[in-house]
Amino acid sequence: MAKYILTLGLLIFGLNAAYSTSHEQIQQIAEAILDELYVVHGNTSVEKPHIVVTDNEKEVASYHRRSNSIVLSTKAFSVCRSFDSELRSALAFIIGHELSHAFQSEFIYGTTGFLAHSAHPETREHLENQADIQGVFMAYLAGYETTELLPELIDRIYDSYGLKSKKLIGYPSLSERQSTNAAAILLSNQLLDVFKGGNYLTIIGDYELAASCFEYIKNYYQGQEIFNNLGVNYALHALHLTDENIEPFVYPFEIDWNTRLRKPQSTVGTKNLNPQDRRLREKYLTKAQSAFKKVLKQAPLNYAARINLMSVYNLRGDYMAAMNEFEKDDWYLASDSDLLRANLVKAVTYFRVGNKEKAKSIFQQLSKNRNEAVAVQASCNLESLRGETVCKNDPEICLFAVKERSFVKPVLQQMERGHELVLLNERGGIELEIYENKKYKRLTFSRKGKDVITLNWDFENLKRKETNNLNYENLKHALKTSNGFLIPCHEQRVIYRLSNDHALLEKVFY
Repeated sequence: MAKYILTLGLLIFGLNAAYSTSHEQIQQIAEAILDELYVVHGNTSVEKPHIVVTDNEKEVASYHRRSNSIVLSTKAFSVCRSFDSELRSALAFIIGHELSHAFQSEFIYGTTGFLAHSAHPETREHLENQADIQGVFMAYLAGYETTELLPELIDRIYDSYGLKSKKLIGYPSLSERQSTNAAAILLSNQLLDVFKGGNYLTIIGDYELAASCFEYIKNYYQGQEIFNNLGVNYALHALHLTDENIEPFVYPFEIDWNTRLRKPQSTVGTKNLNPQDRRLREKYLTKAQSAFKKVLKQAPLNYAARINLMSVYNLRGDYMAAMNEFEKDDWYLASDSDLLRANLVKAVTYFRVGNKEKAKSIFQQLSKNRNEAVAVQASCNLESLRGETVCKNDPEICLFAVKERSFVKPVLQQMERGHELVLLNERGGIELEIYENKKYKRLTFSRKGKDVITLNWDFENLKRKETNNLNYENLKHALKTSNGFLIPCHEQRVIYRLSNDHALLEKVFY
C-alpha cells in the first residue's frame, strides 16, 4: 500500500510538472479513485464500471450503461488538475457523480452526461440531482472533501468548455447549473452533518436518535455503511431497552458494555419482559436484521455485516440461522480479525443450543488471543458462562486529557437566526437544528421538543495543540468509521475524531 501511494504521489507530482498528461496516466489515477469510491459504496451486486479516457472536446464525463463505462475527457482532467493539491477531490466528485448512475435502478439503459440534464433523451433531471448528492457523500466517505470546491469546479468547467456566455440547447446554463449545484451542496452538507451526528450519538449511547439519523440518510444514499450503522443502532437499542440486563453475553458490535452489564441481571432472560417491551425488542431486532441483510444483498462478502447478522440471530433465538451463516464456505476470504469476531459469536450460539463445553473451549482460546479487543470480550463472556461476577469494561483512558482545563466546553449561545431545521422522523417528532458560524458549529437533537442532546464543535478550541498520546486502551473504546476513528472521553464529555493514521481531525463536546 505504501509503495502504491508513493507511486501515485510521484505520478501526481509529474502531472503538475508537465503540461500534458498521457491517457495511461489519467486512467491510472481515475481508476484508483473509482476503486476507492466503489469499495466505500459497497454494492458489489452492481459490477464496477471501467474508465475510458477520451480527447472529445465536447465531453466532460458520462456513464454508459450498455458498456458499463465511465468516459472521462482529458479536458475535464485538466480542469481538475488546475486545483493542484485538490486534483483528486475534484476528480472524485466527477467520477462519484457518474458512478452513482451505475447504482440507479431507475436508469436502466442509455447514457448520462455530467453537464446534461436533458441533452440525452433518457437523462432525467432528478437522477442528475441525486448523482450530485450521492457523488459528494461517496467522496466524503472515501476521505475527500469536495463540497467547498464544487462551485469553482463547475465554473471552471463551463469556462474551459466555452459555455459561460452561450445559450445552451439541452444543457443547463451556468447559472442554472450553479443553482442546482448549490441546492445539492446544501443538502449534501446537511446529510454529512446528520451522518456525523449519528456516529457521535452511537458512541454516547443514544441509539434511537442515531438510528433516526441513518434512516434519514438512506432516503438519499443507500451505501453499505449507512445500513450497517442503522442495524447496529437498532440492535444496541434492543439490548438497552429495560432496567434489567437480559443478555449476559457481549457481542462484537458493542463498544462500551459497562452500562448494560451494570444493570441487575435477569435470571430468566426475555421471559421477564412485559408485553410492550417484548414487542419493542422484537421490532428493533427485526429492523436490525433487515438492515444487515440489505448490506449482504449488496455485498455478500461484507463479513462485519455478516457477524452483526449472526449476533442478531442469537438475540432473536434463531440459533440455526446463526450457525448457517458461519458454515458458509467463503470464510477463508475473511480477515483474521473478522474470523476471531465470528468465533466469538459462534461460541455464544453453541452455549445457547446447549453445548456449553464447546462454547467454553472457544472462549478460553479467544481470551488468550493477541487481539486484545476480542480477548477482553471473550474473557468477559467466559466469566458470564461460568456464572461468575459479570466482567466490567476497562476503565476509560483518555490520554489526550493531559490537562482538564484544556477541555473547556464551548458556551451555548441562544439559537441564532439562519439555523437549519431537519425533521429526521416526523412520526416520532425527532428534529435536528444545525447552526454554524466561523467559531463553532452546533447540532441540537430533540424528541418532540424535549430530551435535547447537543453536539458542539468549537473551531477555536481545535486549534490548540494537544499531545497525541493515543494507545491501545483508547482504541478499545473507539468506534471505527470508513475514514477513521471516534474516541469518547465521557468524563470530559468530549469525543475525538481521528483519521486512519490517528491524526486529530476534530473534537466534539456534548
